[in-house]
Amino acid sequence: MPDTLSVIEVIASSIAAVATVGALLAAVRAVGDAKKLFNIESKRDQTAAEDRERQQASKINAWSALRLLRNDIQGFGVIVSNSSEEPVYDVKVAVGGFRTAHAPTLACVPPGQVFVEQKRVMVEVDTFHWDYAKPVTEFADPLRPFSASQSKRVTGVMFTDSSGRQWRRSETGQLERDAVAEAATTL
Repeated sequence: MPDTLSVIEVIASSIAAVATVGALLAAVRAVGDAKKLFNIESKRDQTAAEDRERQQASKINAWSALRLLRNDIQGFGVIVSNSSEEPVYDVKVAVGGFRTAHAPTLACVPPGQVFVEQKRVMVEVDTFHWDYAKPVTEFADPLRPFSASQSKRVTGVMFTDSSGRQWRRSETGQLERDAVAEAATTL
C-alpha cells in the first residue's frame, strides 16, 4: 500500500505539470496577441507616416481658368494652387485643348495661387508659350475656372515637395508618388 506521502507527491507533480502546460499555452497565446498588436501598431505608424508624407502634396492642385479682359477679350491659362505652408518645386502642368501642347513649367510655386496665362500671340519659333506666373491676387480682371467642356483642361500636375519627394496628380485628382521620376534622379 502506497504511503500517503508518495500519493501527495504524485498529485503535486501532476498539478505542477498541468500548471506548466497551462502557463506554456498562455505564453504562446500572449506571443500571438503581442504579434497582432505589433502588426496593428506598425500599420498605424505606417499610415501616419504616409499621411505626413502626403500632407504637403495633397495641398497642390491646378485647373484651367479663363481671364475676362476688357472688350470681351478672353485669356486662357491655368491656376496652380499651393495651399501648404512650404513652396513646391519643378512644377509641370500637363494641359490639353490649348493652342500649345507645351506644359507650363514653374521652378518654384510659393504658398498661394498663381495664374499662368497662355500667350495670346505665338509664332512657331516662340520658345515661351506661356507668360510669367503671377499671383492671382495681382489681377484686377476676373479669373474664372474653365470647366464647361473637355477643352482647355489640366491633364496632370507633376511637382517636387519641399522634402524632395516627387508627386503626380492625375486629371481626375488622384495623387501618387512619382517613383519613375524619383528613380531617374537618384541614378
